[in-house]
Amino acid sequence: MAATGFASLFFYFCILLLCHS
Repeated sequence: MAATGFASLFFYFCILLLCHS
């Protein structure tokens, strides 16, 4: 589903932000 894909993308983005910090 699109909702699941969006949630996965958001989670990936959060990981990137954490790694950058």
